[in-house]
Amino acid sequence: MRKEVVMLKKTLYICNRCNKEIKTKGTRIIPHFFDFVTEEMLDEIEVADRDVHFCMDCTQRIMEEILRLPKGKPIENTKKAGKRPKKGERLDAGKVMALYQAGWDNEKIADEMDVTERQIYECIRYQIKKTNSGGVSNGKEQEDEE
Repeated sequence: MRKEVVMLKKTLYICNRCNKEIKTKGTRIIPHFFDFVTEEMLDEIEVADRDVHFCMDCTQRIMEEILRLPKGKPIENTKKAGKRPKKGERLDAGKVMALYQAGWDNEKIADEMDVTERQIYECIRYQIKKTNSGGVSNGKEQEDEE
């Protein structure tokens, strides 16, 4: 008589800082090169061990150490989803450009309009390109391009 052995595999994630099992939520820290002009993440920075995980408590402490966050303030999801305009609805480019020309930075405009910084950047870039291709320009766009 032949016996079959069934082996089950269970994957456990262990926090590399406190060595506790991560049961619900965890994080990985993956460093990237960042382009300050386009606000894009570029290539990943090669690290020796990519299989490093942290529990949320340790992630909070790491972020406090790195960014000197006030203790007790929980970290938020920094990749802000931003509301996507509904079908047929567009981002108010006029408002974006008015705030931009008033000297607001992309982050502040994005917060005001509840969208991502990337959406604001793309809108401003498109509006400047559209304005410049029409032969009309104002001093703000030309300053930024130089």
